[in-house]
Amino acid sequence: MAEEEFTQRKQHALQARERYNTAVAEFDLLKAGAWEPDKRLARAAMDQVAAQVKETETDLDRLVIRALVDGQVLQVNVPPW
Repeated sequence: MAEEEFTQRKQHALQARERYNTAVAEFDLLKAGAWEPDKRLARAAMDQVAAQVKETETDLDRLVIRALVDGQVLQVNVPPW
Protein backbone atom coordinates (compact mmCIF):
# COMPACT_ATOMS: atom_id res chain seq x y z
CA MET A 1 0.00 0.00 0.00
CA ALA A 2 1.58 3.23 -1.11
CA GLU A 3 1.69 6.10 1.36
CA GLU A 4 0.28 8.33 -1.37
CA GLU A 5 -2.85 6.17 -1.58
CA PHE A 6 -3.20 6.19 2.20
CA THR A 7 -2.93 10.00 2.23
CA GLN A 8 -5.46 10.23 -0.60
CA ARG A 9 -7.96 8.07 1.27
CA LYS A 10 -7.39 10.09 4.42
CA GLN A 11 -8.22 13.24 2.44
CA HIS A 12 -11.38 11.57 1.17
CA ALA A 13 -12.33 10.80 4.75
CA LEU A 14 -11.79 14.43 5.76
CA GLN A 15 -13.85 15.63 2.80
CA ALA A 16 -16.64 13.19 3.65
CA ARG A 17 -16.59 14.42 7.26
CA GLU A 18 -16.87 18.03 6.02
CA ARG A 19 -19.79 17.11 3.74
CA TYR A 20 -21.43 15.46 6.75
CA ASN A 21 -20.96 18.59 8.86
CA THR A 22 -22.43 20.71 6.06
CA ALA A 23 -25.43 18.40 5.75
CA VAL A 24 -26.00 18.54 9.51
CA ALA A 25 -25.81 22.35 9.46
CA GLU A 26 -28.27 22.53 6.57
CA PHE A 27 -30.57 20.12 8.35
CA ASP A 28 -30.47 22.25 11.51
CA LEU A 29 -31.37 25.35 9.47
CA LEU A 30 -34.23 23.55 7.79
CA LYS A 31 -35.49 22.17 11.08
CA ALA A 32 -35.93 25.71 12.34
CA GLY A 33 -38.85 26.33 10.04
CA ALA A 34 -38.69 24.48 6.79
CA TRP A 35 -41.34 22.48 5.06
CA GLU A 36 -41.53 18.81 5.93
CA PRO A 37 -40.42 17.65 2.43
CA ASP A 38 -37.28 19.80 2.75
CA LYS A 39 -36.60 18.26 6.15
CA ARG A 40 -36.90 14.76 4.71
CA LEU A 41 -34.51 15.61 1.88
CA ALA A 42 -31.97 17.08 4.28
CA ARG A 43 -32.28 14.08 6.60
CA ALA A 44 -31.70 11.72 3.66
CA ALA A 45 -28.65 13.72 2.54
CA MET A 46 -27.29 13.66 6.09
CA ASP A 47 -27.79 9.89 6.33
CA GLN A 48 -26.11 9.33 2.98
CA VAL A 49 -23.07 11.39 3.88
CA ALA A 50 -22.85 9.73 7.31
CA ALA A 51 -22.72 6.36 5.52
CA GLN A 52 -19.96 7.66 3.24
CA VAL A 53 -17.96 8.83 6.27
CA LYS A 54 -18.32 5.44 7.93
CA GLU A 55 -17.34 3.62 4.73
CA THR A 56 -14.25 5.80 4.25
CA GLU A 57 -13.20 5.39 7.88
CA THR A 58 -13.56 1.62 7.49
CA ASP A 59 -11.43 1.74 4.33
CA LEU A 60 -8.75 3.70 6.18
CA ASP A 61 -8.82 1.25 9.06
CA ARG A 62 -8.29 -1.63 6.64
CA LEU A 63 -5.21 0.08 5.19
CA VAL A 64 -3.37 0.17 8.51
CA ILE A 65 -1.05 -2.80 8.95
CA ARG A 66 -0.93 -4.06 12.53
CA ALA A 67 1.28 -6.74 14.06
CA LEU A 68 -0.29 -9.30 16.37
CA VAL A 69 2.74 -9.15 18.65
CA ASP A 70 5.56 -6.67 19.31
CA GLY A 71 8.51 -7.12 17.03
CA GLN A 72 10.17 -5.97 13.86
CA VAL A 73 8.55 -6.25 10.42
CA LEU A 74 10.92 -8.17 8.17
CA GLN A 75 8.71 -8.51 5.13
CA VAL A 76 5.34 -7.12 4.05
CA ASN A 77 3.38 -9.37 1.72
CA VAL A 78 0.56 -7.12 0.57
CA PRO A 79 -0.71 -7.47 -2.99
CA PRO A 80 -0.66 -4.25 -5.03
CA TRP A 81 -4.01 -2.56 -5.42
